[in-house]
Amino acid sequence: HHSNNECTEYPTEIEIPELNAMRQAHSIIIVSEMANAVNKHKLGLEQFGFPTRINLEIGNYFTAADYVHALRMRTRAYQIFHDIFSKVDVIITPSTAITAPSFPKKYESCGYSDLSTVIEIMRYAFPANLIGIPAISIPVGYDRKGLPIGMQIMTRHFKEDVLLGFSMLLEQTLSLHTPAQYVDILHA
Repeated sequence: HHSNNECTEYPTEIEIPELNAMRQAHSIIIVSEMANAVNKHKLGLEQFGFPTRINLEIGNYFTAADYVHALRMRTRAYQIFHDIFSKVDVIITPSTAITAPSFPKKYESCGYSDLSTVIEIMRYAFPANLIGIPAISIPVGYDRKGLPIGMQIMTRHFKEDVLLGFSMLLEQTLSLHTPAQYVDILHA
């Protein structure tokens, strides 16, 4: 955290206003652009899995006015985060609001979509995508079931050096054990 060129070594709690409006804008922009790309290239919905088809259908219902309002909210989000980053160097959040959810076996062949789960997975990750700020997720531990927990670090535009330096410091500070159930996919 910094202010008036004075460094402090303790975390500061911040409040980010209008997050729900930003979340809505993010969703409108993404699904509208997905639907537009599919329609533009005349791709048939049968080429996509069930969850993607649902999102594409939703995207077709948004109007140009919805899209313009979402873009205005994105511009507002730029300003909100710019103001916050004038007071702090990084924002730290969980990477996701839940650990990895289980996938119901009965849907393996046809696909599965649970919007409430998707929202919880994306709860903290969307600002970086919405306004294009640098962000990284690093592993910081495991839940009681041995599922990984991540910490997300975000910083202002063009400050990747701060992001990577802070991440490296945290990784050197943390000592993570390998969970009981572990598959090394890189060396399997």
